Amino acid sequence: MKNNKNYLNKYKIFPKNHPIDMFVESFDELAKNWSAALKEFETIYSDSKKVY
Repeated sequence: MKNNKNYLNKYKIFPKNHPIDMFVESFDELAKNWSAALKEFETIYSDSKKVY
């Protein structure tokens, strides 16, 4: 957690519209979409994990 705070403090020095901003935003969006897809997959296929 401490390393994350150090990284965030370093990140704040970048000016707005810096290319790293675009990367971080894209990565965050990808992570959200991937998380949503995994949750949906879990919901759809949860029955297949049941032992009959």
